[in-house]
Order: sequence, then C-alpha cells, then structure tokens
Amino acid sequence: MACTNQEQARDEIPRLFAFRAAVGLTTSRSEKNPPRKYADATKVQFDERAGLTQSRAMLIFLNGFPGTGKLTIGQALMDRLGGRLLDVHTQMNIAYALTEFKSPAFYDTVRAVWDIADGLITSLPDDTPVILTDALREGSDWSAEAWARIERLAEARGPLYVVHVHCDPDENVRRIGSAGREAMAKSRKRALALQYHEEGQLLMGRDADRVLSLDTTELTAEECAEAIADWIVTKGGPAQ
Repeated sequence: MACTNQEQARDEIPRLFAFRAAVGLTTSRSEKNPPRKYADATKVQFDERAGLTQSRAMLIFLNGFPGTGKLTIGQALMDRLGGRLLDVHTQMNIAYALTEFKSPAFYDTVRAVWDIADGLITSLPDDTPVILTDALREGSDWSAEAWARIERLAEARGPLYVVHVHCDPDENVRRIGSAGREAMAKSRKRALALQYHEEGQLLMGRDADRVLSLDTTELTAEECAEAIADWIVTKGGPAQ
C-alpha cells in the first residue's frame, strides 16, 4: 500500500530531529549560553509579581510579518522568562529544504513537523513557558489552519498571549534587506514588506482574550521583551 506524502514525511522527520539533538540544535539558548546575571533576577521578579511561582505555563505567540523582529524578540523573551522558543523558520525549514514550496508534500511536511513539535510541547513540565513565532494573516487558508493549531495548543498549554509585532514601512524594509537574514535562510524581499503595508493586511488573533500590539520601530529586542513581560504581568492576566 503506497504511503502518503505526510506518512513519508513522518518517517523521515524523527531521524532529522535525532540529528539536531545530537549536535545540540534543540537546546534552548538559555541552556546553551546562560543569560546575563540580570536575567535570573528578572525572571524571579516576574514570577513573584505574576504570582506564578507555582506554575508559569503559558503560550506566547509572536505574530508579525517578515522583518518585524519576531525571532530576536523571542530569543530575548526566552532569556527573560525562561522556557522554550520554537520559531517559524525552525518549523518550516525541513519542508523548504526537501520539498517544492507550496506543493502538497511541502504542506504535509510542515503538518508532520507540527505533530511532532506539539507532542513535545504538551509534554513539557507545567512550569515551562512556550514561545512561538509565525506570520499569520487574515484571508489566508493556510494561516487559518496554522491559527487553529495555535488555539488547540493553547487549550493544553494556555493561557494564550498573542503579541502582534509590527514596525513602520521604512524600518521594515531596512530589516528585511539585512544580510543576516540571508544567512538564516529568511526572505529578503523588500517588496514583500511594502506589499503587506500597502495592502493593509491584518494579522490573525485579534479576537483572542489577550492581545498586545507592539510597535518595534524604535525598540531593541530586549526592550520589546521587557514590554511583553510587563504586559503579561499587569494586563495579560486571566480573561474576565
């Protein structure tokens, strides 16, 4: 009986994950490179202020178009809060490398990665925050499917905190054209950044219980992480 593309993808992905684990690629940045001393103190302060010393389980979703700073903010937030970061590039790079973009095999491979990742996420200790990044926009069937996946994860790992990450068009174009993005296999299409602004495309998740709109134009990643952490503590509490 012939295997489907998704079944074939499932067979191959565990081997790829085993390789990544062997070379330390699945280890969080906080574990590989201990954060600066202030990070530990900040994390303790965050726990005390939020009343989360017993459990800090939460799902933080950074949603923003390419070049707005999601990954660097996610790394800074992981240093501040602890936990695990799973960015959109890590989730999709296997599909980009081994299948044709937007082919059925591409989408099936991404779904297979989701299945593995989500199983690992739901098995993490209850005191482990999880940070995810993506660029999900309204009016896209694929974004709708990806958002439904976020909502399912939130049922198991919630509460869900949605952060809409954005910056002004000029800064977006500058960032998306930076050489560092090419080294990480990220898109450097400046026209793409302008298209999102000109078309006024909306990010998914506006109707979530906890949503923060964060303009990163003049902020460092560390300042963004601080703003998100403060929001979770002061305004991102349980929905009323």
